[in-house]
Amino acid sequence: MSSTSAPQPVRRGTVVLVVLLAAQFMFALDFSIVTVALPAIGADLGMGPGELTWIVTLFALSAAGLMLLMGRVGDYYGRKKLFLGGMALLTLGSLVGGSRRARRSCTWPA
Repeated sequence: MSSTSAPQPVRRGTVVLVVLLAAQFMFALDFSIVTVALPAIGADLGMGPGELTWIVTLFALSAAGLMLLMGRVGDYYGRKKLFLGGMALLTLGSLVGGSRRARRSCTWPA
């Protein structure tokens, strides 16, 4: 008998967990990107630091509302298909947004 054994195949649950953790990381990363971009957003819209909390609040509310809506849409059209399509759109949007050059430096308005 041989003391070496064949490598165990990766269980499906492990793959699903890794994919879902990656999706949650991307979702949290988008919130961080909005937070980092707040000075530039405030400068473009002429908002002070006190008013910028509305940007974060609106982003969180819209993300939560769309998550509920897309959960229901996923019940009709298939969760896996909708999840993969959403991840592809999120990745594409993040790549496009990250590849843009800033017009000016991010500083708080005076």
